[in-house]
Amino acid sequence: MSLIGARVVVGRTCQPFGRGLRCFATAPTGPLAGVRVLDLARILAGPSATMLMGDMGAEIIKVERPKIGDDTRRYAPPYI
Repeated sequence: MSLIGARVVVGRTCQPFGRGLRCFATAPTGPLAGVRVLDLARILAGPSATMLMGDMGAEIIKVERPKIGDDTRRYAPPYI
């Protein structure tokens, strides 16, 4: 099955991405809609707070170290 172009699904725009779809709200909603946040944080608490602000409708601009990225991406649950 091939998906070509974008499609709108109940207030969301979906576009083909890899083997699936990337969906996002067509307009920001939530208490922080219209707020722009510049995220320079690297360690767990900062990225977590930024994610919550994004979930509440803020537009997030994340700046990461070149070639290394955010330290939090390498964290994983402890393995037994």
